[in-house]
This record gives sequence, C-alpha cells and structure tokens, in this order.
Amino acid sequence: MVLNLGEYPHAKKADRAPTVAKMETVEIDKIHVNDRSFCVSYPLEDDLLLASIAKFGVLVPLSLLRKEHPVIVTGFKRLDAARRLGIDELPYVFLDITERQALLTAIHDNMTRPLNTVEKALCVDKMLAAGFKVEEVYEVMTMLGLPPRENILKAAISAAWAEEQTKSFIVKHQLPLTLVEQLFWFEPEERYGIIRLAEAVHGTVSSFREMLQLMMLLKVKRGAIDFQQLDGAKDADAIRQRLKRQTHPLLSDLEEKLKMLLSACALPPHIKVRVDPAFEKESIDISLRAGNSQEIEEALKKLECLTGQGLFRSIFELTHGTPHRL
Repeated sequence: MVLNLGEYPHAKKADRAPTVAKMETVEIDKIHVNDRSFCVSYPLEDDLLLASIAKFGVLVPLSLLRKEHPVIVTGFKRLDAARRLGIDELPYVFLDITERQALLTAIHDNMTRPLNTVEKALCVDKMLAAGFKVEEVYEVMTMLGLPPRENILKAAISAAWAEEQTKSFIVKHQLPLTLVEQLFWFEPEERYGIIRLAEAVHGTVSSFREMLQLMMLLKVKRGAIDFQQLDGAKDADAIRQRLKRQTHPLLSDLEEKLKMLLSACALPPHIKVRVDPAFEKESIDISLRAGNSQEIEEALKKLECLTGQGLFRSIFELTHGTPHRL
C-alpha cells in the first residue's frame, strides 16, 4: 500500500517515506466519502468485486489520508461495494503523507490493473489540478501507455470532465484518446447525436473512427449534420453509406453501380473482383481460389463468359468513364 517515492524522479523530500499505522476498522459515516480528490476509478460499480465482498468481506483495507475527516486515497470501489451491501464498517490504514504523494499513491496503486481510457484521463487531469508540472504528467502518461503530446493531454482533460453519458460510451466501446479527441471536435449537441447513433448500431472502433471522419468532413462542407438522414440505419456500414452519399456523392454513386454490377453477374465466392476505393487506378484486381486444376478451369470459363457479357468493360467505364479493352 506504500509507494516508494524515492524511486520517482520528481518526488520531493517532504513526499517521501510515508508512515503506515496498524490496520483498524472505521465506520463509513466517519469517512469523507464524497471527497474524490484521489479517485481515478471509473466506473465505481464492479459486480465481480461486489460478489467477492458479499462472500468474503473487505479483505484489503482502505488507505486514508489522516485529516479531521479522513479522505480516501485508495479503495473507492471497495467502499462503493460495501455501501451497496449495507456494510457500515471497513478496515483501513492511515497514510501520513502529503496530498501530492497521496495522488501518486492512488495512481500507482491502480496501475496494478488495466486502466480504461477515462481512468487514464482522470490520472492526467488530477495531476494537472494538483499542480504537477507538464513534464511530470508526461512521464506518467508514458507509463499509462499514452503518447506524451499536447493534443492527447487536452483530450484527456476533455474526457475527465465529460458528462456521464459520454464517459460511459468511451469506456463501453474502449475508445482510445486519439479517437476521443475527434469526438470532442464536435459541439455537445452533435456529440450526443453521434453517441445515440453509434449506440443504436453497435459498430467497431474502426467503423466509429470512419464515421467521425466523414461527419467532420460533412460539417466542414455544410456547416451542420442532419441526423434525421442517418436515423434508422441498420448497421455501421449503412451509416457510412449515407454519410458518403453526402460527402462524396459521385464516389458513392460509383460504389452503388459497382455493387449492382457484381451482384447481377453472381460471382462464385472463390472469385473476387476488386476496384480501387477511389476508382482512380487504371487496373482492377481479379483473384481466384482453387483447390485443384478443375476449379481453375471452371473459374476461367466463368471469367470468359463474364467478359463476353461486358462485365469488365462496364467496370472499366466506372473507373475511367470510357470503355477499355481487356
């Protein structure tokens, strides 16, 4: 429970060698439970911990900063679980340390488990609020796996101060701070609309990143996002298609035509026809998968038939706007 700040390069002498007293128990109502100066856990609710405490009780004591009304340094999740279970007395140890050291203790204690993006953001924000130098914050950011850059620092502050809906969304979908930075590029009302839309389709981090980038482009072009045109989309790909029709109408039209062509020719699954996403390359890629020579012969016959039907001529017309010869 004790952090050896002698190993921390920026620790002051006054911050070192905390003295830990004998473990005792304390009534919850004697703790300053609403003071979360050192809380970097989010969310506090932990069903696995709740089940454990319900069966075995609180085995690891809270760490309290010695004050008239003791303040919690570590153990916020344990306290939350205990209160939900109706436990009114908890084991604790006092830490006779400075507030700077208390914050570092809380951060390093939580580093023993994987921290989510909001928890990392809280570490950064609380260090800045406590008066740590930016260089010191960058050191801890590196330990947390965050790029020590100003834009990431600002994104962390935004995430730490975000409303509960946004924090919950960030944690639920495991968004990295680089993506959180893009999310906070939008106005609050737009952010709520984006979150509502993303929650409805349950996309991946990659699809959400693409959606944000298209929305940013749309806002730059038109000054606003019409969410009504996006409502009712069945999945993330449907949202992408609708956004692309607004941001890249010509490219979107070409994609639709290509999709119709490939659908009409009913290519077997072992033959793939790929076109440059921007429809700019002078060539198209055709690949086939075969387990024996007979399958290769059948695939070649199919391709020859499609050539005679003008499929590839039509695809080349999409890529360059004029007919091409194979």
